[in-house]
Formats: sequence, structure tokens, C-alpha cells
Amino acid sequence: MRKVRTMLVACVVVGSMACMALAADKTSAPGRSPAQLERPTKMAVVSVRPVSDTAMPGYEQLTTEGGQILYVGKDPILAGADVLGIMAGHDANSMSMKVAVGKGSAVSGRVGIFIGTHFVGAPLATKGPDGTITLVGLEPAQAARLSTHFSTAPVVPTGATITFVPQQPKIEPGSTVLVDAFVSGANDLRAYQVAVDISGGQTGRFEMKDMYIDTARTDWVFADMQAVSAANRTGGRMMGALYSGGVNVSEPKYAGTLVLEASPDALGTFNISLRATEETTLKNPDSVEIAFMAPAPTSIEVAVRASSGPRR
Repeated sequence: MRKVRTMLVACVVVGSMACMALAADKTSAPGRSPAQLERPTKMAVVSVRPVSDTAMPGYEQLTTEGGQILYVGKDPILAGADVLGIMAGHDANSMSMKVAVGKGSAVSGRVGIFIGTHFVGAPLATKGPDGTITLVGLEPAQAARLSTHFSTAPVVPTGATITFVPQQPKIEPGSTVLVDAFVSGANDLRAYQVAVDISGGQTGRFEMKDMYIDTARTDWVFADMQAVSAANRTGGRMMGALYSGGVNVSEPKYAGTLVLEASPDALGTFNISLRATEETTLKNPDSVEIAFMAPAPTSIEVAVRASSGPRR
């Protein structure tokens, strides 16, 4: 009965993604969410599409998470390499996205912002100087999700932050390394879920060998409180939730541990980053999302140890 209750509490607090995490390595593919046109099969990229409140030829109907019906164009105005990065926001509800020079002129009025096929928001876009557009009307949490996709000129963190700290920044091929996740700057935090992506490298693989939350650690974000936790190595997700109430997290607090293994032929710099979708979330006791920012991806170098020369 305790296991069933644990799953029910976590699902209510964090949402459907927590249910997926609790399924551990037996995770099945989720159903299509209201704000997804189709299930992504590759790492998500940011795209900008035309949007309308009324049906138009060549547009698809989309229902947002808030229940609003919108119509979005199938073909993006900007996508992939056209979206180069994000510049500092003007205020909590406005941010600038740097785009390829010469294409910003095609972006104006209300637009739909997507990460992969996941709908983020529909702000107003205006063309700015030097190949930029300004998006007005994004909520802080929406802006935070966009910022996690870019390692250059990210939005300056102003609230909650999720970071990764490796035990060592450099390892040898065939070895493993522990990477701890930390949450800071989150007020009234009741639940969190952290989803991880790994990319980069020149050769070989850098894979998730294990993922866990050491709830016995005194610096765990929910230490000495009634809470539940779960991890899904296959899906790259881990979560924790209080049964009730919330906690103010000012200094970095432990959220979980990744065990990463480099294959014997692995070489190069591998990156660990947050998966900027609804799978990464911080929530308060009212299940309202807490806006968070993410720094540039954490890098781990896999290299062969330099020889000290022949012994004499």
C-alpha cells in the first residue's frame, strides 16, 4: 500500500511526468499531450511559427495546457540554425531572441514558440536591430525553458536555478563519474523533476549507467521532511516531492546523482544539460510552476592520460 500511495502523491504533486519517472526502467512512451502536435524523436530545437486565433488554410489546431485553442502554421518562420541564441531579457515578461541576420524581417506580430514539438507560448514579436527579435508576453517559466537551450548569452538567472556539479571535470575512457544535481533560489518548493540530456564527444559513448536520489544526505532539498523520490535511468529523469507544504531553498541543495560511464573508445568533451521540456519542472504547493534558469551545459572531458615517458 505504501508504494501505491507514494505513486499517487507524486503524480498529484508533480503531474503525469512524475508517474513516468516512478515507473523506473519500465517507462513506456507517453501519450500525446494537448500542447504537442506530435511526439519528438530527436533532441528538441527551438522554432518560431505563425499563429492565429482563428482557423486558416494550412494551419493546425492546437490546444494549450491552459485550454486555449490556437491555430499554428505547419512551416516554421525560424527554426534550427536560424535561432542562434537568447540575449538578456528586458524584464520578467520580455526577452530577446537572436536570429539569423536578414530573417528577422519576416517575424512580426503574434507568433508561436516551440521547443521541438512542444508549444511554449504565443508572445508578440517585433523586429529589432542587429538581427534580433523581441518577444513580449512570455511568462518567466516559459523564458526559462527557452534559455536552457543555449550555451551562449543565456538569460541571466534571476530566480531558481538547477545546476550539475561533477566530481571531476576530466576522466579516462572506460571510467565512470558521479554528477550531482542541485536546486537553489526556489521559494515554497514542494516538488521537482529534473530531466537530463547528454551530448557531444568526438568518438564513443557517454551514457547514463545509473541515476538515484540519496535521501539520507543532510543537504537533500527535502531532508528531514516527509517526502517521496524516484529515478528513471532509461528516461533520464529523477523527482522528489513533499507530502504537503513547501520549503524555501536559497543556497544550493542536493536533488539527485547521475552515474555516467564513458565507453572504452570515448574521447572528447561531453555535455550534460537540462531537458528543456515539461519533463523538467519545479512546483509550489499549489502545483504552480516555479520559474527557473539553467546555466550553460556542464562539460566533462574524456581523454587518455598523458604518458610520463619510459621508465629507467
